[in-house]
Amino acid sequence: MKENEIASGVAIKVRGLDANGNSIVTSPQQIVDNTSCLQLKQLYGTYAESYYCKIVTMTLSGSTEGNLDNIVLEIIGGNAYTVPNSLLYLSLVCHRETVKASKNSIIGTLSIGYVKNDTSIDIWVKTASYSNSIYVSILGRQDRNALIKNVFQKDVPEGYIEIN
Repeated sequence: MKENEIASGVAIKVRGLDANGNSIVTSPQQIVDNTSCLQLKQLYGTYAESYYCKIVTMTLSGSTEGNLDNIVLEIIGGNAYTVPNSLLYLSLVCHRETVKASKNSIIGTLSIGYVKNDTSIDIWVKTASYSNSIYVSILGRQDRNALIKNVFQKDVPEGYIEIN
């Protein structure tokens, strides 16, 4: 058997390079565990009332170009738990101080928006009463984007702009 053949058809170890170019061997599970973009993280549970829940803070780079200040999210839940979970994708970019955002609702409807500050953009989801839990995954750039847990409020956040 050659080194790159798998007798059972299931990879047990993966060979790759670390940040310094050194050869490493790891398991596929370790890769998934250490790669946030492959995992949905539960940020909020079920609430009896409707809340605005902050899900992500994107720290702005200080550049005027949008290639550094952008984010793509997969968001599940937040709608009433009497219907199937909502599923949507959100793409947001800040280019030369202008924020452009687009959401694609695959299943259900979910109100989502952002607040732009001097150094960051906060992304908020408005939950329904008796909501499904909210799960979020950052798809793409992670170095300046942070998932936020347990920051919620009844009132509309100051400066909130809804994404249609």
